[in-house]
Amino acid sequence: MFVLAAYFLVPVGRMAEIPYPRLSIWLLAILALILISVIDFRLRIIPDELNVFIAVLAAANLFALFVEGGFGAIKEGLYNSPFGAHAAVTGSFLGPSGMLLWPIDNLWLNFIFGAAFGGVFFGAIYYLSRGRAMGFGDVKFAFAAGLLLGFPDMVVATMIAFITGAIFGLFLIAIRRKKSMKDSLPFGPFIALGIITTVFFGYDLVNGYFRFFNWLF
Repeated sequence: MFVLAAYFLVPVGRMAEIPYPRLSIWLLAILALILISVIDFRLRIIPDELNVFIAVLAAANLFALFVEGGFGAIKEGLYNSPFGAHAAVTGSFLGPSGMLLWPIDNLWLNFIFGAAFGGVFFGAIYYLSRGRAMGFGDVKFAFAAGLLLGFPDMVVATMIAFITGAIFGLFLIAIRRKKSMKDSLPFGPFIALGIITTVFFGYDLVNGYFRFFNWLF
């Protein structure tokens, strides 16, 4: 069922322009993200094996991007896509608007910064809250996810995760399934949701964000 759903979602957004074998890597990643979400929601744990699997997929994705860069991107026609040469070379799902958030087009730096952002940002929350806000499994998951998604895409995914997490938490309080904001709420599913949303709709979200502010000011 998950594979069938992923098959129909492939034509959406930037996924429609990812060449093989990187498309296969991302389909496996999405299935892993769904599995992480289900396990964390039910058991309040993110298995280390799945975090390692995400990291392995990230390494494979980085290698595929390195091979596709330059000649590979031209061959696949990605330089003529709406996402532009920057996205074709760096693997960003945000398109040209992503350059306003992060103008550096160095492939290695983008993914190193993505992993560093995920690990440091979520690690700081874990440390400052003494593990009450989220578990260390979330920190490891965010690190692996940042390595998979890169920078600044991981920033967008994190924003989506916190916004949707806050909305869901308030909804549970409203229907009295949660007594307060201090009650435990697994955050892994929201990180996964942020990643998947960024992959499929990140370009439209960031582009719409900048268009809104251009119209506003």
